[in-house]
Amino acid sequence: MTTAQICIIIAIAVYLIIMVCVGVAYSRTSKGGADSFYLGGRKLGPVVTAMSAEASDMSSWLHTSPASPTRHGRPSALHWVHT
Repeated sequence: MTTAQICIIIAIAVYLIIMVCVGVAYSRTSKGGADSFYLGGRKLGPVVTAMSAEASDMSSWLHTSPASPTRHGRPSALHWVHT
């Protein structure tokens, strides 16, 4: 393993540890449990809900686009580029 690879692994491990610590810290302050977490305490308004739904929709579209060349050939990978 090169030094660069070791540094990347260390960075990912540190990030993972920090995220777990943040999750544990905030789970202790939460009073609603898992239902409150997944539903946002039922305090999210329609604008936030719509933004979340649209972000999820766009994310799924972007994640499936790279598979297009594999399934349909290279030219279809650029179907969204208008020249």
